Amino acid sequence: MDSAIVKISVYPRTPVDVNDAGGFFKLVKAGFSAARKQVANSLSHSLGLAKEEVLSLLEKAGIDPQRRAETFSIEDWVSLWRVFNKAVK
Repeated sequence: MDSAIVKISVYPRTPVDVNDAGGFFKLVKAGFSAARKQVANSLSHSLGLAKEEVLSLLEKAGIDPQRRAETFSIEDWVSLWRVFNKAVK
């Protein structure tokens, strides 16, 4: 039997510069809402947006809409958040 120790270090604040951490994490959660689905479908369904609108936001963020949420880097999420945040205001 093997054992492992995991150390989790908590950042004193979010490691990314977003103006609304709650909104940012809501977007990320929506992206992961449907397992193994393309992010465009997950976001459209979870956020109640038309798929065409989600596709446009992904394009503006420079993200391939066929990708899955688990392939995103933190920078991808921040880029999408910035585009999304501008669109909803």
